[in-house]
Amino acid sequence: MLGETMTIQELFSAGRFEEILDLTGRLVADSPDSYELHAVRAAVFMEIKKYGEAMTHLDRLLEIKPDDLGATESMGMCLEHLGKYDDALYFYAKALPHRCNHVTIKRLV
Repeated sequence: MLGETMTIQELFSAGRFEEILDLTGRLVADSPDSYELHAVRAAVFMEIKKYGEAMTHLDRLLEIKPDDLGATESMGMCLEHLGKYDDALYFYAKALPHRCNHVTIKRLV
């Protein structure tokens, strides 16, 4: 794909996470309320196991859209990976009524 513009999804699939973070870092500075940019950055940080950084963007997502179940569940996952199980359970419990078939939540709660 040399010489072509790649989408964020294509960069993600190719494992080009630093490029995504560089690009979205510049964009989020200009658009700090962009739900989409924070969502992308949270997903990338989770993928590369930088859970604290992911939580920064998940916090922002939940400020923008408090009822976002994906961000709520992802926050629980980050906290679980960081060994903060009681905090993780809080977020999983918030998502549970809406995602009652999700195996991870059922396993932990």
